[in-house]
Amino acid sequence: MKHLMVILVAIASALAQKAPVALTIDPNDYSVTAENISGKEIVMISLVLSGKGLPDRVSGHDWYFKQGGCAAGELCLASHGVGQRVDSAAITYIQFADGSSFGDRPDDFALKLRAEYLTFYKNASAAYQSDGETGLSKYINTTTDSHISKRYQRIEKDSGIGAVVSQVQSHLAAANSRPF
Repeated sequence: MKHLMVILVAIASALAQKAPVALTIDPNDYSVTAENISGKEIVMISLVLSGKGLPDRVSGHDWYFKQGGCAAGELCLASHGVGQRVDSAAITYIQFADGSSFGDRPDDFALKLRAEYLTFYKNASAAYQSDGETGLSKYINTTTDSHISKRYQRIEKDSGIGAVVSQVQSHLAAANSRPF
């Protein structure tokens, strides 16, 4: 019953502030979902999570490289569970695909990570354009970036270099369709 009250308070609070999303906290894993009620595609959401025994924590999700982002009317995962009780989630920033926003633009990890991925995708695309699949494979297997290149090394191993080409092209197309 208490969890239902938390969910209802979060939804009522979002609606009262005319927020572009309605947030729901899962009482089992404390993940946060956002229902996009804005009428516009969302490409980034940043939240502050609070709870007993949990210092306020910034969390969120970036759909910048996903075609369609978090579409209007869609229910999207805004924050993975943090492993500790979350009693409330507050929106600090939302970026829409058209470049408009709600809240204060964060200078945080998500934007820095987005820039790193964009650089990786541009360099991977250039390697592919220059030397085809061999060039792309060489790039993802010799670049020193650990978290991004390792992801694409796994994709190449599991699904082949064609899957890497497809993802890089799709992510760049999404990025090219919206402001940073």
